[in-house]
Amino acid sequence: MKAIYLRKAFPTILYYFAGYVLTWIVSELERPHYAHGPNFFHLIALLFLVGGLLWAVTNFLQVYAGKKEYMLSLAVNLLVVTSILIYVFFLV
Repeated sequence: MKAIYLRKAFPTILYYFAGYVLTWIVSELERPHYAHGPNFFHLIALLFLVGGLLWAVTNFLQVYAGKKEYMLSLAVNLLVVTSILIYVFFLV
């Protein structure tokens, strides 16, 4: 695989890793959890998901414009976003 593809996909992977770690840290610090509604770490995860959706749209537009080096970044974005949406809507 070309290094340019990995160089464009690395910030995407780092973004989702940072979102996961930040959500986990806030979840651990916010004990006990409020049982009747969303907690603060849910908001953090939702904001990272919305940011990932926006990033996927911009990657799609760049791939559509002919910049093929954003293809792996788009694939990572779509993989993460669709797996989270499948988990939320079908498994929870």
